[in-house]
Amino acid sequence: MTCNREFDRMLFADGEMDLPARAAFEAHMEECEECAQGVETLGVEAAVLREVIRETAARERPAIAWLAGLAASVAAVACLRSTLDWLSQAAPGVNALSAGLALGIPVLLRLPDIVDSLASMLLLAAVVAVTPSLWLRRLTASLALVVVCGIPAFPVTIRGGNTLRVEAGRTVDDSLIAAAETVRIDGAITGDVIAMARRVEIRGTVKGALIVGAQSLAITGAVEGPVFFSGQHADVEGQLARSLYAFGQTINIEQGSRLERELLASAALVRINGKIAHGVYAGATRLEAAGVVGRDLVFKGDVIRLEGQAKVGGNLRAQAGRHLIDPGASVQGKRLLSATVGRWRQPSFYFMQGIWILAALLFGWIMMRLFPSFIADSVRGVGAWWRSFGVGFAAVLAVPAAVLALSLSGIGLPVGLVLAGFLLAEFYAAKIVVALFLTRWTPFKDTLWGLAAALLVLTLASRLPSGIGAAITVPLFFVGFGSLVWESGKRLGAAWRK
Repeated sequence: MTCNREFDRMLFADGEMDLPARAAFEAHMEECEECAQGVETLGVEAAVLREVIRETAARERPAIAWLAGLAASVAAVACLRSTLDWLSQAAPGVNALSAGLALGIPVLLRLPDIVDSLASMLLLAAVVAVTPSLWLRRLTASLALVVVCGIPAFPVTIRGGNTLRVEAGRTVDDSLIAAAETVRIDGAITGDVIAMARRVEIRGTVKGALIVGAQSLAITGAVEGPVFFSGQHADVEGQLARSLYAFGQTINIEQGSRLERELLASAALVRINGKIAHGVYAGATRLEAAGVVGRDLVFKGDVIRLEGQAKVGGNLRAQAGRHLIDPGASVQGKRLLSATVGRWRQPSFYFMQGIWILAALLFGWIMMRLFPSFIADSVRGVGAWWRSFGVGFAAVLAVPAAVLALSLSGIGLPVGLVLAGFLLAEFYAAKIVVALFLTRWTPFKDTLWGLAAALLVLTLASRLPSGIGAAITVPLFFVGFGSLVWESGKRLGAAWRK
């Protein structure tokens, strides 16, 4: 005979009966086998359902958290874009200054485009994350890479030869990459210029940034973007609308020339005979000035000489062995002159070294907490020093070239930025990995105390005179960096195969 108390079975299995009704139904189940079996079946089904709901929630919680983080990232990127737009209008050159100091390549001057691309990449990352099929996810990621990373790409003309010349009256309507014995620009370049040559001459106009690696650079024309120079001699007789960042043997700002922004120079000899609208920040063996500096002049080196016609619109801050200041020289602000003091006698030197060690300790602790297996494997990899040294040396040569190539190609800037960030992080972590390896020879293996002691030893070793410090720390850096790159490659390969 069939029992018609199915509804009561469900209430009992779900625990929704009150106590008197529950007691009565329990007495009924002792006599009714159908209800007893029905309640048992419903209990099993309810347990399975609860487990399914729990597993689904566990899977969805990380996805929801990830999507919330993604939304916050997109919002932050949007705010950053608005800030950059405002800065570019309120303070022209801010983008160029920050990006140029970061990596020194002209593409990075286009920060708003970079931000747009990053926002698009974040959104496409969400699409990739929610794609269920592995092969479809890989295909989506590949398409996202091609489509999104091409957004900030821009036209580039690449030329080479013995002598490369852009004739007067001719306009090159894109950026120019030049490698030649002599590069001479008499016409106009509407984009950026990267030139590697024995001699580079700018007689015409460069609308974008100018980056030069050469024995000598001569600018008699006009450059509207920032100028980056590394070589022997740089002579400026023309007009620079932005800042000049120069590293070489001699830097000459000739009479009649004008810099609308700052001069940042590191050289054996810096001469200033022209006009610099903003400040001068120089580290050199000798600085000679007979021109005009609109704001502060900051110098550190052996000798500073100001001629009678020199004018400084702000403060004069000079730390030098000799101060040769003509009484006729005009300094509107304060004269803060001090003698050069050896770094071992400066309290600030020890303070900064302590800050560096504390920062490295914090970074190492975070890495050990977040990626314990990766750091442990990287530390073990330091023991295979021959392999790690070779990988590190090759990576130091290859990765920056890959960053530049990706940034200038149609693959796009975001990939180059990600690779550059990865490179900088592992640069910083290289010494930490080596220090953790050294702790294995102490009672404080893989501890913060051992890491602090090892970092202190490495810091002292790097300061040894006569090149001894460099001979110790440079190979160790290659070993640590190579171990990190090797482990990163292994994990990326394993993740791709999955």
